[in-house]
Amino acid sequence: LSLRKMAEPLTPLPMDYVYGVVCLVCFLLGTILNTLSLSYFLRKPRHLSTLVYLTISSTDILICLLAGPVAVSYLSARQPGVFRSTVVCQVWGLLWNGFARLSVFLVAVLSISRTFSLKYPFRRVSKRLILALIAGYVVLQAVQSTIPYWFGVSYRYYDTHMQCQWFYEDIPLFVTSHTARAVYSSLMWLELTLPVLPS
Repeated sequence: LSLRKMAEPLTPLPMDYVYGVVCLVCFLLGTILNTLSLSYFLRKPRHLSTLVYLTISSTDILICLLAGPVAVSYLSARQPGVFRSTVVCQVWGLLWNGFARLSVFLVAVLSISRTFSLKYPFRRVSKRLILALIAGYVVLQAVQSTIPYWFGVSYRYYDTHMQCQWFYEDIPLFVTSHTARAVYSSLMWLELTLPVLPS
């Protein structure tokens, strides 16, 4: 099934209101609770786990804030809302495309480093390695999120998912070149495998 076909406009569904309420709760409650979590870890010594928790809390605050416009779209019959603004759509697309994956990555890094510490209690997890790994992942996300701009393509609002997206089919090179698609797929796989490298 074509990605374009998947992104064709849909009529509002009854479940849209359920999803809208869920996104609204994430926006309101998630922002408040993650802000409290951030303030708590800001008072702690700067150990490796504390730095990771701080990064997770900050990332999750941003994700919860980004859920707000999606909630509005779900609750208003899939209308774009603030996504009508080209600037808002581009900024939202960039941030969501990068930070949603970063949050998952950080949890994976924390889980793996904890497992490593339990398995090898007398070996220290390298703080420099973990921080370098996180920085490398942020750079990787920045590259992946800005790919459409390299080819003159922008993020666009699709009411299928009530968010601003881009598809590789929007870029002619990705459609005609197997090599280009392979490079992009490699970037995507690297995003999934990078958390296990410290182990």
